[in-house]
Amino acid sequence: MQLLESSARRRRSRAGTAVSILVHATLIAGAAVATASAHAGLEDHETREKTIFYEPPRDPPPTPVASRTSRSTTPSTSPAAPSAPQAPPLTIGPIVDGIPPIGSMPDPTRGLGDTFVKGLASGAEDGSAGAPTGDAPRDARYVDKVAVPLGQLRPRYPEALRAQGLGGRVVVRFVVDTLGRVEQVSVQLVTATHPAFGDAALRTVGSLRFRPAEAGGHRVRQLVELPFEFRIE
Repeated sequence: MQLLESSARRRRSRAGTAVSILVHATLIAGAAVATASAHAGLEDHETREKTIFYEPPRDPPPTPVASRTSRSTTPSTSPAAPSAPQAPPLTIGPIVDGIPPIGSMPDPTRGLGDTFVKGLASGAEDGSAGAPTGDAPRDARYVDKVAVPLGQLRPRYPEALRAQGLGGRVVVRFVVDTLGRVEQVSVQLVTATHPAFGDAALRTVGSLRFRPAEAGGHRVRQLVELPFEFRIE
């Protein structure tokens, strides 16, 4: 009885061992398969996450065409400054010593008219005796108050004659109107020791102002002879 039970126990022990080995082998195989599947799924997931899609390069935008005409043009260099005008050279004519011949002197009665010239010679406008009448110019003999210069205006001394130390004298004849101004058409050179002195005096006379002459309580035109002295001081 004991032998039969021992044999039965050995067979059951061997069968249990075989079953245990088979179960363990099955579990190990299943675990290996599951691990391999999980690893494969993980690798596939990592592969999908690492996949990068590159966008194809776009065509560059077209380059704008430069305008044919420029809106503004800037000069490359600054314009040259205009040159300053040059004064013409001053030319002084030859200096003549002494008084020029009588024939070269201007006629002091030129421009006064024939009737007025005769009146100067006889003391009347029409050449007859007596005082001038109407609006005719009068000399100092036929006015109550003579024309008097207002202020003093001296002619400019000619530099060429000043350099030579020359002096001179000029007498100019002209008519002063009722407003005290010199009538330009009446200005005449009577005498001059040098033409340059005469020119200087004639240029000055036009700027003179006078207190008008009076006759019979009215302002009248007067014939005036005014001397100019040129002296080096």
